[in-house]
Amino acid sequence: QEYIHPDDQQHVTSVINEAIREKSIFQLEHRVIQADGDLGWTFSRAVPIMDEKGEIVEWFGSARDITESKRQEEHLAFLAEISKGLAFLSSADEIMQWIGAKIGKYLKIKNWTFVEINEVRNEAFVKYSWDSENVTNRIGIHKLSTFVTQEFLQAVQAGKTVIINNEKTDSRTDAEGYGALNIHANITVPYYRSKALKYI
Repeated sequence: QEYIHPDDQQHVTSVINEAIREKSIFQLEHRVIQADGDLGWTFSRAVPIMDEKGEIVEWFGSARDITESKRQEEHLAFLAEISKGLAFLSSADEIMQWIGAKIGKYLKIKNWTFVEINEVRNEAFVKYSWDSENVTNRIGIHKLSTFVTQEFLQAVQAGKTVIINNEKTDSRTDAEGYGALNIHANITVPYYRSKALKYI
């Protein structure tokens, strides 16, 4: 009850009871709550040790952390779903909105935007945006300097992914500008075309 994920507890208990009833090896992949509170996966395996009467007296087992491999499986399945879905979409608008919705739901984020950057004009053009419920739609042209500092731009120009955990306290962003759009934290990934920063 403390470490097994709540949604898996009934199934784990069922498999354990079957192993006890059949006096067989117990083995199962299941989710666990890790020490830091994050979700993880483990492969548990236990062999019954029996007395001369054939009754189980104890179990000899181990558990192996398979969190990383399960995450890779999930990521590959997600990418396969994206590839399959693209076959049924024709326009750029359909593709971007559909992918945005998929990414948003998969990563459990409130908003995903695709922004065209024009530093000469000091413009950030939000071309595509997917929003969860109760989040302000951001499509349109915004002043770039309203949201980010030169330090921020230098980081993305250098090809770095910028992570802002708190817009109010991070010196690289403008709290008021982001606050107007109800943005409190974000991850910005730069995209280049002809070696120049084009999109984030």
